[in-house]
Amino acid sequence: MAMVAEVVDAVVGGDTHKDTHALEMVAASGVTISTTTISNTAEGYAAALAWLAEHAPGAELVVGWRAPAPMASDWPAP
Repeated sequence: MAMVAEVVDAVVGGDTHKDTHALEMVAASGVTISTTTISNTAEGYAAALAWLAEHAPGAELVVGWRAPAPMASDWPAP
């Protein structure tokens, strides 16, 4: 079985809170690429997607959230 670092370009973790979410993007090597804090709103989730697109080192990402996870209805429509 392959290690995560062998198959992804970065891992994104999210620490969720009532009003904001803290996000961190880490390279497969473990080095922090970028961090951001977004609001817990549709606009905040749109900002998270823009942040991902701007800072991702490649197309292969793993995104994780700590509970409670955002509601799918909070994500902006494509």
